[in-house]
Amino acid sequence: MITDLANSIDFDPRYPSLVVDVPTIFTDRAGLRKRRLMPILALNTGAMILMPDEIIRWMMSEVTYRRLKVLHASVAAVGRLWAFYTATGSPVLETAADVDALIDSYLLMRVAPPDDPDKRVFPLWDPVSAGTVARDLRAISALARSIRVGPTPTTPLGLALKGSSDRFAERVPSLFRKSYFAHLEAQWSRYKEMEGFQPVLPSEIRYLARRPEVTSSEEHTMNDEEAQAIIECTNNWTYRTLFEAAEGTGGRISEYLHMFRFDLIPSVYSRRFMEFDSPDPLLIFADPVRSLWIGKFANERRQRITRATFMRRTYNIEPRLDDPDKSYALGFKGMKFPHVDRIRIPVWLTSGGARRVEDAALELGSICQRVGTDRDHPYLFVSTGTKTSLGEPLRIGNVEKAFNRAARKAGLLGKPGIHLHGFRHKFVKKLRTSGLSNSMVQFLIGHANENSNNAYGRDWQTAHDAVKALEAAHAS
Repeated sequence: MITDLANSIDFDPRYPSLVVDVPTIFTDRAGLRKRRLMPILALNTGAMILMPDEIIRWMMSEVTYRRLKVLHASVAAVGRLWAFYTATGSPVLETAADVDALIDSYLLMRVAPPDDPDKRVFPLWDPVSAGTVARDLRAISALARSIRVGPTPTTPLGLALKGSSDRFAERVPSLFRKSYFAHLEAQWSRYKEMEGFQPVLPSEIRYLARRPEVTSSEEHTMNDEEAQAIIECTNNWTYRTLFEAAEGTGGRISEYLHMFRFDLIPSVYSRRFMEFDSPDPLLIFADPVRSLWIGKFANERRQRITRATFMRRTYNIEPRLDDPDKSYALGFKGMKFPHVDRIRIPVWLTSGGARRVEDAALELGSICQRVGTDRDHPYLFVSTGTKTSLGEPLRIGNVEKAFNRAARKAGLLGKPGIHLHGFRHKFVKKLRTSGLSNSMVQFLIGHANENSNNAYGRDWQTAHDAVKALEAAHAS
């Protein structure tokens, strides 16, 4: 029924979301079956009409005790956020701060659209009051909480909210003071600077966020000396290895924590993935659920199974995406996997760093074998700090604490650009200085899509040669 309903919807292309009230039957707390209308969200993705499962589950948990008017307003707020997200280029939201920037930039659009409706991206969006903004924020926060305890969301925005910190909910203003409006302007500036984002909003909106005192994104990037100081000040060698891998290959921290022990591959096997001999070991970033890379090359596998199936059969566990233990569960931001096995292989900035990480990874595997945790899980980056957690997968909260300790010891804590995601920003900046095109940089960090394995191999070799030339020039 929902599919038929979606196919009958005619969207105004400027408004890619629509709230639809559908009849539903539920059992109340007294055990009585009741019938009510429940709002759901229909999204026009361009290729299809999508009704996100995470919105339906959220509404099913709310419909038993909230009025339809309240539920409808909540879903409408999420629909407007989606419309804003798509109108501004659907940028990749990699960190909780990126989600904050999206939501605050949306607020700026809500409170200060151009006076002339013809100059608005959304002509029907009139300026709203602080009370309306507070209601929208509460709705978005409620959805984020619902998503965190449910299955993997079906939309990029849902995935971003699942990994968010929910700090945006703390900023519900009773009125728009000048300081809060300045905060929105600063967040809009940050939102425009996010990787791969091309703003399409009119000049009137961009003018609102014009703040000469805001430091440019280049000045906010961690540099080589700061990165090395943090790595050297990291006492625990597991965290030091993790930070060196992030500094050398530019992945998201979650990508390393999802890595299996067989995801670090000696260089002699490079031709198994592409027509190119790499002098450096290969790191494999794989889709933690759907990747077909399970440590066996294609001609060695009797059947092709996903990582999720492999984990259930081998270890009787689920991927960390779905783990009920929140301190152990681990998000995974969406990316493009150009290889047929849904994997991505980064390029090392330095061969020395690659060899150090390879040696440390072998030792981490040996530790798991000695303490027996290799029979419990497949993960590469494990704890080596205490006896009680020895050989257990690292938790993201402990990684953040280790980074902050090292940054404080190096005298860098609190400095702009010094955060766990700063290794990735530094890597991207380094690639851009190597002469690679913007499309190639996007390819290497997982934002571009290539359809064939052959194209992937050629692009990887081009990028590798450019980075190695940069390394040689630096050494000389």
